[in-house]
Amino acid sequence: MIIVEAKLLHGSTYLAGEEVVCQLFFTNPSTPENSLRLSSDIETLAWSTAQIHCQCTLSNTSTVQSDLSQGQDGFNMGVAPELTSFHPTRGERGITVMMTHPKILFCNIKLSPGEKAEYVYREKIPLANIPPTFRGGFVKYSYKLTIGTQRPDSAVSEIKIPFRVLTVDGMKEPSAYTDKQKVLAPSNPFLASDDNSSAEHSVRDIALQLLAEQSARKRNNCYNISNLHGKVARISLPKTSYKIGEDLSCTFDFSQATVQCLQVTVTLQSVEEVSERLKKEGERHTNTISHSNHQEFCLHMSRANIMLPIPLHITPSFNSDFVSLKWQLHIEFVTLTTHIPDQAPAESDTSSTLWHGVTDLDTETIHWHLPLTLLSTNPLQCGIIQSVKCDDLVQLD
Repeated sequence: MIIVEAKLLHGSTYLAGEEVVCQLFFTNPSTPENSLRLSSDIETLAWSTAQIHCQCTLSNTSTVQSDLSQGQDGFNMGVAPELTSFHPTRGERGITVMMTHPKILFCNIKLSPGEKAEYVYREKIPLANIPPTFRGGFVKYSYKLTIGTQRPDSAVSEIKIPFRVLTVDGMKEPSAYTDKQKVLAPSNPFLASDDNSSAEHSVRDIALQLLAEQSARKRNNCYNISNLHGKVARISLPKTSYKIGEDLSCTFDFSQATVQCLQVTVTLQSVEEVSERLKKEGERHTNTISHSNHQEFCLHMSRANIMLPIPLHITPSFNSDFVSLKWQLHIEFVTLTTHIPDQAPAESDTSSTLWHGVTDLDTETIHWHLPLTLLSTNPLQCGIIQSVKCDDLVQLD
């Protein structure tokens, strides 16, 4: 009996271009443990290999799949792969959109009772032309690391470890960033400086610097909202590009309004739309989902500030061959068609007045959408809130 253990050393979230490092242990136990039987003979393993792949699953009811390649994994369901060969996508639905070259960890090793062999698998995630991890209503993209191990004259046993991938637009290979193409970064007096002009930056450092530049506040964005009765409000946003995990802030100015606003609701929404070649006639082609919202009652207010948290588990904006994901702020104004007078001021500092709200109101509703761009963030932040399993174990009897 052999016990195979695998664990991702750097968490469950990675940026495109980063290296996935997996530590593997192959153990021949010498004593019974966890109801496992005693192994008293030398065990032989023929080989072990590992590979990363990205699987795309399409909705059968909302998308057309007839023009997709029938040679892709998942569409040839009639021919089952041989159990004695390594197929990392065995049992997976959909098509494989990315697959790294398999790496052989070892061939023909023997383990005595109580002996443990350790190996480390390293593989870089491709930097360009890959989608991020996404679970939409029409399309799903999932990344997995598959480790296959075989004993002589036995079927292949596999371990599959899912992980999350985030992409960064405009990212280049680290070798492209020299002193002539530096990305600004804050200096740290406690870190040793590297004067070597040819030194390469790490993928994560470059990505975080690009994200900081893309999400930086460049100018204030102001929008005037009006209806048939007059001006409702003026909306101000410091920026329209945010990293996931940030707080989205916006200000509503009612000081110059000619129409009274009773309530404002701000909702962060994702809009998923399938590509033209996958659209099925008679089916809906967009899927809008609300993720977080905030309500503010603003009658007789001259100003209102709203802070909306952007969840870390959502997928940033992206486009692929099959689907596009966009983000927007859905803002709903509830306005009054008849004017309600404000509370009369008190006659003196020691006296007070009592205002009674009206029981019936004539209202109208205005819906407005503001496009946003959501960007990736530091994978360490995502790992804090995610409870994705980074290890797995299999027993070879």
